[in-house]
Amino acid sequence: MTLKQLNKNYIYRTDKEQYGVDEYWEEMKPSKEGKYIGDCESYAITVRRNIEGFENWDYYWCTLSGNGHCMLSDGKFMIDNNTKEVWTIDKYTSTFIVDELRPFRWYELAMKFAHAKLLSIWFKLRRQYVWGAR
Repeated sequence: MTLKQLNKNYIYRTDKEQYGVDEYWEEMKPSKEGKYIGDCESYAITVRRNIEGFENWDYYWCTLSGNGHCMLSDGKFMIDNNTKEVWTIDKYTSTFIVDELRPFRWYELAMKFAHAKLLSIWFKLRRQYVWGAR
């Protein structure tokens, strides 16, 4: 997959809308229609894992217009689901209202991905129980 292909087929949807929970860190997988549906961290995870050249970039946290936001950065350049292309951090912070910008700490990422794994198991069990009971 290329960045252009991902961006062409990307649809923003919050975790609450998609999964019914506030946070769910998961790589986007294409829908039956070939669409990639997710929020900022889903976009960042998908880019880092699937687009050549981003595999060593770090997950960054920022407060964007008062809301928590996830992006990828190598310390000088960044990409997120708003820009959908590589920008310098200076350009980003002068375009958007950024209150805080820092790399995620390793334990924050571990907790996010562990939480997502537990939710994934819960979703599977719930689906089996609810759908299997019918």
